Amino acid sequence: MQSTFDLRPIHVLVAAVLGLGATAAQAVSGLTISRDQEALIAVGMGATEVERAIGRPDQIARRPYELGSIWTYEVAGPEFPVILFDVDFGTDGKVERVGERMDDEID
Repeated sequence: MQSTFDLRPIHVLVAAVLGLGATAAQAVSGLTISRDQEALIAVGMGATEVERAIGRPDQIARRPYELGSIWTYEVAGPEFPVILFDVDFGTDGKVERVGERMDDEID
């Protein structure tokens, strides 16, 4: 007697779960932005506006003495070392300055 159990629905389910897992991992770890996206960020914007414009950052650094935080994004491109884009927030939660720097950290 031969089994007639169809495995195609299971394959589709496994593929969907793996796809959702990859999406969730990217959301947790942040994302890579383009230079065009950098241009969307201006002094005076709030954190919600920044996140809406370019997404969640790779890193959020809290500065001592409650001076605000620094959000860091990786900039897309073939450069080595990697170019990072920092968004510095003041104590009022608004962007004070933005700028690029080279990632001097070696993995």
